[in-house]
Amino acid sequence: MAAKASGINGLVFQMAMQKENIDISKMQFAEIEKSYQIIALMEKKVVDAVVVAEQDVEMLSKAGAIILPEWESKRYSQDSQPRNQLAINKNFLDQNEDIARDFLEAYVDANRLISENPQEAAKILTSSIKKQTNGAIDHSPEKLSQQWRDKEIVNTIWQDPAITMELIKKAKEIGALEKDLALDEVYDLRFKDMLQAAQNEIYGQTR
Repeated sequence: MAAKASGINGLVFQMAMQKENIDISKMQFAEIEKSYQIIALMEKKVVDAVVVAEQDVEMLSKAGAIILPEWESKRYSQDSQPRNQLAINKNFLDQNEDIARDFLEAYVDANRLISENPQEAAKILTSSIKKQTNGAIDHSPEKLSQQWRDKEIVNTIWQDPAITMELIKKAKEIGALEKDLALDEVYDLRFKDMLQAAQNEIYGQTR
C-alpha cells in the first residue's frame, strides 16, 4: 500500500478498513513520493494500491489504474478529510499575531478567488505545482476548475476540529502517537471566529 501509515491517507484508509472489519495487520505501508506513485503501481508493480486525493485520480487513471469499486460504493470517496493543516510555532505566533492574521487573510482571499474565479485560480495553482515539481506533476487547469465547480474537490478555510481529533485517536491506536492529545494541544483557536466567518461566507458550513 503506497501510503504513509501515520499520514492522512494512511489513517483514512485504516479507519475505512476498520469500519469494514478488515484485518490490516498483514498489510505493509510504504511512503512513496507522489510523482513516483504511477511507476510504483503500474510499471514496477511494487505496490498493490495507492490512496490519493481526488485531484490525483485522473493522473493515475490515465496510466491505467482503476478506483476500487467498493471505495466509491461505500462513499469513502465522499468523506471530507483535512489533508492540509497550517502549523506555526506557538512562541512565534504569540509574538507575531498580526503577521499570522495577515497570512490568514491572504489565505482567505485565495479561497475567495477559487470560489469567484475558479478558472484563473486553477491556472495559477497548476502552473505553480508544475514548476515546483519540474514538470513531474502537470494537472489540467480546466479539469481542476471543473472539479471545484462540481464539488469533487472541496476546499475549506475552517473545518470542525473533531475530524482531525478522530484521526489523532486512530494515530494513537496504531502507535504513531505515544499519548492521547487534547484539543488545546493540537489547535490554537484564537482565529476561530474569523476563519469560521470566512468559511460560511465563501463555502458554507463544513462539519
